[in-house]
Amino acid sequence: MPSLEPGESTIVTLLLQPDATLPLQEYDGRLAVGNPDVGVPVSFVFRHVSDATGDLRVTVTDENTYYGDGVNLAGAQVNLRDAVSGETVFTDTTDATGCSN
Repeated sequence: MPSLEPGESTIVTLLLQPDATLPLQEYDGRLAVGNPDVGVPVSFVFRHVSDATGDLRVTVTDENTYYGDGVNLAGAQVNLRDAVSGETVFTDTTDATGCSN
């Protein structure tokens, strides 16, 4: 990439190809941008994610259900959150059997 004049800017795109064994999580670090005389650290964060999909079925049980009558909890709110950001990605209420799909 050619040098930039003072005040100029450019966009640099990095293509990351993590190894298949790299754990799914957030990673942070720094890149050095510069020339032979001056370098500037640039912080970055990237999130290694998977495009794999699947099904999830949740059955809600409390202590009374587990030790008592064996009837699961109907009407319980189920929130599925992103493991890294904590953002809610799905919300549902359990049905009469205590299940959410």
